[in-house]
Amino acid sequence: MSNFNFNDVFEAVDTADVNVDEHHNGTGYFDSLRKADVGQDVCKFTDNKDRRGIIIPLLDGRNIVIFERYAMGKHDVLVANLPTSVKSISAVLGLNGQISDDRIMDLVGFSHRKEAGQRIANVTKMFQSF
Repeated sequence: MSNFNFNDVFEAVDTADVNVDEHHNGTGYFDSLRKADVGQDVCKFTDNKDRRGIIIPLLDGRNIVIFERYAMGKHDVLVANLPTSVKSISAVLGLNGQISDDRIMDLVGFSHRKEAGQRIANVTKMFQSF
């Protein structure tokens, strides 16, 4: 198990240039943020309920959105909104249900930058070829 976690990623990346509060779907998720243009680098956000999240841009222009599910200081449950291109392999990526810190490390890596999208694209292609 690594000592690297969601907090490390959150502190290391830049803030997203997007108003995430416009992307709430009414149930606490960020469905439309999967399609927002946030650039190519992993970035972070904090919504108006003080929930933190990271956005992992993919090569197809879609995003994986990983965020704290509950507000008011309950920051121990991480979940994700996934684009259709990734949903079919969500279990392989460890993105079905609550997300562990080790999975964050596997997805984002140490550099927290563009290669996260490439890494996920490679895994997606590999499993779609079966």
